Amino acid sequence: MQKWTICVGAFALAFTGHANAQDVESGSDETIKLDRIIVTTPLRRETTLERSTSSVTVVDEQEIAQSAAPDLPSLLKRYTGVSIVSYGGQGASSNVYLRGMSATQTLVLINGVRASSATSGTTSIFNIPLSAIERIEIAKGAHSAQYGADAMGGVVNIITKQGGPCGEGRDHCASVTAGVTYPWGGSLSGSTQGGANGVNYSVGGSILGTRGYDFTTPQAWGHEPGDDGFLQGSANLSVSKDFDWGRLFTDGLFARGRSQYDNIYPKDNEVDTSTFAGKLGAQILHADDCPRPSS
Repeated sequence: MQKWTICVGAFALAFTGHANAQDVESGSDETIKLDRIIVTTPLRRETTLERSTSSVTVVDEQEIAQSAAPDLPSLLKRYTGVSIVSYGGQGASSNVYLRGMSATQTLVLINGVRASSATSGTTSIFNIPLSAIERIEIAKGAHSAQYGADAMGGVVNIITKQGGPCGEGRDHCASVTAGVTYPWGGSLSGSTQGGANGVNYSVGGSILGTRGYDFTTPQAWGHEPGDDGFLQGSANLSVSKDFDWGRLFTDGLFARGRSQYDNIYPKDNEVDTSTFAGKLGAQILHADDCPRPSS
């Protein structure tokens, strides 16, 4: 009986493998070409993902939209090797940890610019709106050689919308998005982008608010009856111009959030957090084999 079982199992495996081979051969005429993914975080310069020197996860704009995450901490904690510690609900202070390293050893960048606090060494990731993000590059592992000691755990590079043609023959486009959240709250965001004659631009803004919850029990020290809400406003901008000799570019993100928390003094139960990152620069083609900007 045991021999018959082994023979039947071997025959089934052989038949299954043959069927799979036939499926591959039948579709051999159709070639699926994947888009090449370019990352800038691991080596601080543009390189293809397959030539990257470390483990890199790229979260694009489509994946962000499909995630239905209400904020950046909720989005990041879904990925392997990324841990998020939040000290409350939406709008509460949150820290990001890569591969078990501390928050001060995980570097957060906005368009390649450090966005950490000068006092705590951490970044207010809760105050970076998802509506302004084009993609996120998560480079796990030590990158101290490129960025310093605060990148021992890895680097999270948040890239805001850079603009450019919208596709399908359209040089310019705009969108408005509105939503309702629970507990009572909502969001409203709008953006416009375009590209023509070597000029690419993107402008956007958003407002987000929620009534929140009462996060502490009456027995907790400092308990204050009432919900702890959150209100945030943001604006982002990106403009670039291509020339024969190179490119001029600028981009920036500004966000301001107001978070409520429990305090024994009801008049002192709010904190405002401002986040700003921006840069102005030029790219000069100094050799004949440099990739020239596309118009």
